[in-house]
Amino acid sequence: MFEGRKVNALVKPSISPRQATLLFLALTLASGVGVALVAARFVVSHRFAYFNLVWNLFLAWLPLGFAFLAGRFHGSRRRLLACALLWLLFLPNSPYLVTDLVHLKPRPPVPLWFDILLVQSFVLTGLLLGFLSVYLMHRLVSHSYGWKIGWLFTLLILALTGFGIYLGRFERWNSWDLFTSPIALSADIWDMIRHPRANKTAYVFSTLCGMFLFLTYAAFYALTALHHAVPPRALSNAVKSDAAINRESSEALKPDFRFMTSIPHGKASGPKARLIPAWANGPGHRHTQTPSANGALQPCGTVPGGVIWTDPALRRQ
Repeated sequence: MFEGRKVNALVKPSISPRQATLLFLALTLASGVGVALVAARFVVSHRFAYFNLVWNLFLAWLPLGFAFLAGRFHGSRRRLLACALLWLLFLPNSPYLVTDLVHLKPRPPVPLWFDILLVQSFVLTGLLLGFLSVYLMHRLVSHSYGWKIGWLFTLLILALTGFGIYLGRFERWNSWDLFTSPIALSADIWDMIRHPRANKTAYVFSTLCGMFLFLTYAAFYALTALHHAVPPRALSNAVKSDAAINRESSEALKPDFRFMTSIPHGKASGPKARLIPAWANGPGHRHTQTPSANGALQPCGTVPGGVIWTDPALRRQ
């Protein structure tokens, strides 16, 4: 998978240490909420219903840990391959929690709506854990081999994940069975390949599940790209810059009453002969008008508010 070009030892980290800490805390909090709901349900009902979700959630954390290790060991090919294989092996456990919705049914004395919230909390947390681990590996491959290879890698991985979920939900295989029962697991997979018509469910479920995971991950990826496109600090600075420009424009359009032109009584005639300020672009701005033969008022310019009139006797040089 990672053979071919040598992995660049200077690959940029996908997320910063601060971002990693915030993500870890947020996902830990979400996991804690789910476990607390299971504990509260046990206190009320005295039954061990949905305790299997806690174990499945623990397994959902493993791919994220292997993805972080892969990013840390990207300079060592052997360690990188080991972490990548373990990540791929345990990755189906994260979205596998979606299939735990089949366990939902009325279980008095706990109301059904409580169980729905309980199971959904595990489902969403599992999906976030899985997609974050895929995102880390996606970025790692893209930095090393280009964005096209990165997306092709992601599509292939999510398709295999869909098949892995089928093996877990319908065939009841676990990730560690690759080490404990490799022959039996390989024989089961080979039988599906040899007899596709007898195993239609495997192909249909794996295809639809892979499509669902890829489209959902694409939306997840788009949200991360949107966040990086306009950082909050840059957006704040842009707003401040626009406000500063607007203030400067407003200052430039303020009337300078030092250059107000007075109109003697009786000299102004017509509807536009009115007293309005001479708008100035700066302290040194002056209006100049050549006196007419009879000394009447002369228009020297226009502004949005009307016409600026000057008295030749009060001409400014």
